[in-house]
Amino acid sequence: MKNQIKAIKDYLSSEYSQFDICIKYEISSVLILQHWIMLYNNHHNITKSYPDKGSTLINYIQYFSNYS
Repeated sequence: MKNQIKAIKDYLSSEYSQFDICIKYEISSVLILQHWIMLYNNHHNITKSYPDKGSTLINYIQYFSNYS
């Protein structure tokens, strides 16, 4: 969970591209990082349980549908 905050802070510092941040923190998709940034910017709790790397597409759809 701490890496989510670190990744967002790196993004906000403008020192790294989204792609570089994903590599640095082993985030599987730029879309995931963008979602964290959106939650952070809207003052939502970004440290909620998040699907693991090995999760199926259905797990991701269920998770993200909660934020629609």
